[in-house]
Amino acid sequence: MKTYSNRSNALRAAKTAGYKPDQVEIVPEGNGFIYQPIGGVVASPPVEKPKKPASAKRKPATTKNLVRRSLARSANPTKKAPGGKAKSARAKSGKGGCKGDIVVGMLKKGKGATVQALCKASGWQAHSLRAFLSVQSKKQRWKLKRERVGGVTTYRIAG
Repeated sequence: MKTYSNRSNALRAAKTAGYKPDQVEIVPEGNGFIYQPIGGVVASPPVEKPKKPASAKRKPATTKNLVRRSLARSANPTKKAPGGKAKSARAKSGKGGCKGDIVVGMLKKGKGATVQALCKASGWQAHSLRAFLSVQSKKQRWKLKRERVGGVTTYRIAG
């Protein structure tokens, strides 16, 4: 019989084998513990749980997620490019449609842009905008200039 490192493991093994806790006793054996049936009790065979079919494992999609998916598909229809790769409508049009591109475009203008203007254009909150600027200035190695005039902060990309 196998020895277990502690009483809990021995009891867990007895339950797995089909014994109830009051039908076994846990006995020290060498450096571990074993379980022994009390007074000739025979273990009931372990009950096997019926396996679920593969289709039952996936939870049904909620209406909210289905609507979100269908809106996402209709907003960015994909078409096959001559090379065989799919291009989204945004990439095909050449417009910098993502929020980051909008922010960068505004920063590259001569005077730059205020935090309020950048937040309004991107739809981000001020702390998210600052985080974006911090990360992108490090990744892109920009010289990001910050000017504060009359309580209004203006950012721009220098040179």
